[in-house]
Amino acid sequence: MAEKTGIKEPAPKKEKKKKDRRRGKGEGTIVPHASGLFMAQISLGRDPVTGKRIRPTIYDDSEVGVQKKLRKLLIKKDLGKSVKPNKTLVGEWIRIWLDIYSKPNVGIGTWDGYDLNFTNHIENSFIARKTMSELTTDDLQVYYNMKLLNGRKDGKGGLSTRFVKAIHTVINSAFDQAVTSNHLEKNPASGVRLPRKKRPKIKIWNKEQMTLYLNIIKKDRLYAAFVTESKSGLRKSELLALRWNDIDFSTGLTKIEHGWVRSPKGTLYLSELKSDDSERTLVFSPELLKVLLEHKIRQDEEKKAAGKNYIDNGLVFCRKDGSYINPSTFTTRHYDLTTKANLPNLPKISVHALRHSISTALLESGKVDLKQIQEMLGHKDISTTGNYYTDVLERMKQKTSKIVDELIPVEEIPAQAPPPAQAQVSDLLDESIETDNVIDFASKRNEKLFIASTGQRKKEKVQKP
Repeated sequence: MAEKTGIKEPAPKKEKKKKDRRRGKGEGTIVPHASGLFMAQISLGRDPVTGKRIRPTIYDDSEVGVQKKLRKLLIKKDLGKSVKPNKTLVGEWIRIWLDIYSKPNVGIGTWDGYDLNFTNHIENSFIARKTMSELTTDDLQVYYNMKLLNGRKDGKGGLSTRFVKAIHTVINSAFDQAVTSNHLEKNPASGVRLPRKKRPKIKIWNKEQMTLYLNIIKKDRLYAAFVTESKSGLRKSELLALRWNDIDFSTGLTKIEHGWVRSPKGTLYLSELKSDDSERTLVFSPELLKVLLEHKIRQDEEKKAAGKNYIDNGLVFCRKDGSYINPSTFTTRHYDLTTKANLPNLPKISVHALRHSISTALLESGKVDLKQIQEMLGHKDISTTGNYYTDVLERMKQKTSKIVDELIPVEEIPAQAPPPAQAQVSDLLDESIETDNVIDFASKRNEKLFIASTGQRKKEKVQKP
């Protein structure tokens, strides 16, 4: 047996396990770099297009910093987001978006406008030469500011706010698709700021002026067209695209489905309306239907006179040979009629203003609300309609406040008579002024109060001899 010495032997030292700096497979290994930084490479699979391995290199001045960056990349990978820089040029991508994503989904005129803006203002700009990953919100803000300042092709100043917003629509839509298609994590165009342009105030006619106008032009061949415009609020392009089979004369139901469109390249063509809100069904009034039937009789006579030369497109409003009326020609005819009238109380307004004249008259009548006006005009949302009629809505608010006062007047409330018991107490107090004998008054007062509260006469105490 070992001899006990009473001296405690030191416990054997535990060997410290060396920290394993190696990371799991595919998580990247952190190593020092010759520059003094820490570095790691991570495997993120293969490029689906080229088939090459994706191995980005991460640098930071600390191991912890590298680890954070690696974690972010792995999270993006797990979420299916793009993790490698996109080296496609901005100009190339917008061209792809125009041809593959935009063209099949918008009208010809709209696409022509996009294509023209790309060719004239984007394709040869400095942003088009940047890669998709390089382009920043600041780059785009500088680009738009330059266009506003000196963006005209003829060098005579800047583009209008509306024009720059049209260019922005192309760029923003293309980058939205890039994010959706997982080519970019964020749309750099979403953060730019463009100046707001105040909507110009449209000059309109009141209902008396509209009535005067229609009476003056009653003998004109296109009288029915101007009546229809004044009573329905159709856009000029919709009015001139209206066909006889769109109108149900038994019910007045009228389908608004087509419009004339002029592309930026100058081509005029008939097209379906661009949105579900624009496509709508209106109810034409009996008076308007009567005017249209009279117009149909006159048109049939013209058709008979033209014979084989008549071009029957089924249009309600057309030239004598049946061919379409150019919207510009229709506008000119309207101006000629108002100029010929030469009336001081009939100011010059556009055909488009007739649309807003009837809408204003309906709103001011108080019988039609803003939602109904939105549906009649074919606006996308009610806020668009509200922006056009701010002044009218303000006047209606003033009118409404007066109606509230008429419905619920505030009158002075007449003073109410005091309750009976209170009245008796008041009488008694008055008596106190007239009574000299305080004792007699107190006795009488107590008696009356007792009767008022109990309805019985108080029993007198009989003194015992």
